Amino acid sequence: MKIKSFIGAVTSNVLLTFILAQQALAQEGVDLGGEGGAGGSDKKWYSWIVDGLNLISEGVGAIVAVMLGLGLMFWGGWGALTGQMDPKQAFIRVIGGIIAVAGPLMADGLLSFIE
Repeated sequence: MKIKSFIGAVTSNVLLTFILAQQALAQEGVDLGGEGGAGGSDKKWYSWIVDGLNLISEGVGAIVAVMLGLGLMFWGGWGALTGQMDPKQAFIRVIGGIIAVAGPLMADGLLSFIE
């Protein structure tokens, strides 16, 4: 089996499973073992997905901010030592860093509309 057919089969199976499970989990009173105890959970069926994505976006934002700061610091030091610093490269790196840091914040804002 070729890799493209395998990926297509896995993707279609996951999509079909999600579509079928969504109908069952969308019903009221489905307890997923949330904070409310046995039978008294008031969490939505998709809340664990949103919580996981929020956690990932917060972690990625923190890691990217630190890596961006360190990378720009080392790049600036290297440019000062060698005497070569291209303004076009500096602009591209700063804009890329802004996008990388703003991405998780935008994702968190979009995920807040789900809940």
